[in-house]
Amino acid sequence: MQQNHLCSVIIPAYNCENLIAEAIQSALDQTYQNIEVLVIDDCSTDSTYEQICAIAKADSRIIPLQNPHNMGVALTRNYGFQKASGPYIALLDGDDFWLPDKLQQQIIQLEATGADICCTAYALIDEKSQPTGKCFVPPKKTSFDRLRKQNFIGCSTALFHRQVIEQIQMRPEFSHEDYAFWLEAAQAGFQITALHQPLVQYRILQSSRSANKLRSAYNCWLIYRKFMKYNLFRAFYYFIWYAIYGTLRRL
Repeated sequence: MQQNHLCSVIIPAYNCENLIAEAIQSALDQTYQNIEVLVIDDCSTDSTYEQICAIAKADSRIIPLQNPHNMGVALTRNYGFQKASGPYIALLDGDDFWLPDKLQQQIIQLEATGADICCTAYALIDEKSQPTGKCFVPPKKTSFDRLRKQNFIGCSTALFHRQVIEQIQMRPEFSHEDYAFWLEAAQAGFQITALHQPLVQYRILQSSRSANKLRSAYNCWLIYRKFMKYNLFRAFYYFIWYAIYGTLRRL
C-alpha cells in the first residue's frame, strides 16, 4: 500500500471540550500518516474551539475551522467536504475515537476490492470511555437492498473516495442525514465494503440522538417516506426490517 494519497479526516465538533482532544489524537496516531485533520467547531458554547486551536499549534496536519453560526452536523460535514484536499475522505465525530490501524486497514480494503466506501465494526463505550461489552459488526452482504433494511455504516467508521462527495452531500433536512447520505450513494452505484474488526470506539451519550430509540425510529420512517419517497406499504416493509435488526442489536 502506498502512503502518498492524502486522507482528509473531517471532525465536526460541538460542545465536546472533554472529548475532542482524544478524538483528534486518535486521528494523529494512525499508522497511515499522510493525513490532514479538519476539525470544524459548530459554534460551541464551551471551550471546544479554543482546545482545537491549542492542539493545532503542535501539529501542522490539524486545520481548525469554525462555522459562522450554528449549522448542525450535516452542513458542518458538507463544509468539511468543501475544504478537504485528499482523494480519500474519512469521518470522525468529536466524541468518538479510532484504533491506530483503522485508516490503513480501510485503504488496503478499498484498493483490494475496488469499492468506493468502506465501513468497519465498532465497539460501544459509555460517557467515561468504559466499554459496554457491546459491538456492532456490519453484515457481510453490503448491497443497496441490505442497506435499506438497516443503516450498518457508523459515521465514524466511514472512509470513501472523493468521487462520492463530488456527487452527494449530506441532507440537513433529515435528522438521519448520514443514513440518507449512504442510501443515496448506494443508489447511485457506489460500492460498499466492510471490515469486521472493531476499529472504532463509538461513544453512547445520554444526550445523543441515537440514545432516543423512539425518536430514532421516527426519523428512520421519515427517511423511507420523505427521502426515498416510498408508499406506505413499501415504507412499512423496510421499517419492519429496521425494527427487527434494531431489536437484534440490543440483545
